[in-house]
Amino acid sequence: MCERATPKMMHDLLLTSVHKHIRLLPEEEAYFISLLAFRKIKKKQFLLQEGEINRYASFVIDGCLRSYSIDKN
Repeated sequence: MCERATPKMMHDLLLTSVHKHIRLLPEEEAYFISLLAFRKIKKKQFLLQEGEINRYASFVIDGCLRSYSIDKN
């Protein structure tokens, strides 16, 4: 789906999810959308590497992510 998804389609999917919890006025929606930056992650690519500080929230539109950690042992 995301191969051909337009930014408008991605905005709508995110807003649909947000609307399950809160209602936004049209100007609030526009401001919220203006703050977003879309990033496409390829298979086997990392969203965040060890030692990096996560400064952003992420919303997965299509597919899934895996999280893991490696201990010293």
